[in-house]
Amino acid sequence: MPPRYCETVLPLHRYMQWALRELSSTEAACPLMCSLRLTLQNAVQVSWSMQVSLSGNTNTLEVSESHFVHCVVVIMYSTFNSVVKGAGLILACLVISGCGNGEEQAKIDFAKSTVQRSLESWKLGSQPADLQTGSEPVEFYDDDWERSAKLLDFEIRQTYIEPSDGTARCEVLLTVKYPKQEAIKVRCAYQVVTDPNVKVARDPMA
Repeated sequence: MPPRYCETVLPLHRYMQWALRELSSTEAACPLMCSLRLTLQNAVQVSWSMQVSLSGNTNTLEVSESHFVHCVVVIMYSTFNSVVKGAGLILACLVISGCGNGEEQAKIDFAKSTVQRSLESWKLGSQPADLQTGSEPVEFYDDDWERSAKLLDFEIRQTYIEPSDGTARCEVLLTVKYPKQEAIKVRCAYQVVTDPNVKVARDPMA
């Protein structure tokens, strides 16, 4: 007996409509959600066109075997085509996002390690000029260090990329001591640039 439209294609169409409504109700805008919506939208449109192409009462209509197979194949092809396109979109977004995040994280890691190494040298009693003589020279500018203040301790609180100019910044809590004075804690931020040379400068406005 030929399959009934109401028992085959119609339930699939209604299920896809329900799934599309559920996806559309969410506020998520990630590539995966967009791809799923696109897939369901295309599949629902094709399924609807199948309904329009059929005449009579779709609740009781007998569909020929060849017409039924044609409907299912067209819907499956449309869905597969949308999935492939969506997968390509997701892959492209992931690659772009991954590359961007990777470069940004590398910049943050370099800035943090550079500030860490420089402050360790200050803590050990070195001078700013000493940082320019090593295998990884750094130009370090800090008024307290240049005024011969002693660095007792430090804590790197946060390292991030400044959105306005793309410069890496390290927020640090310093414990410094000047001769004949009590040790004080100082909150400051260092800007780290790498072009053309590695330079670390304390932000006077921070």
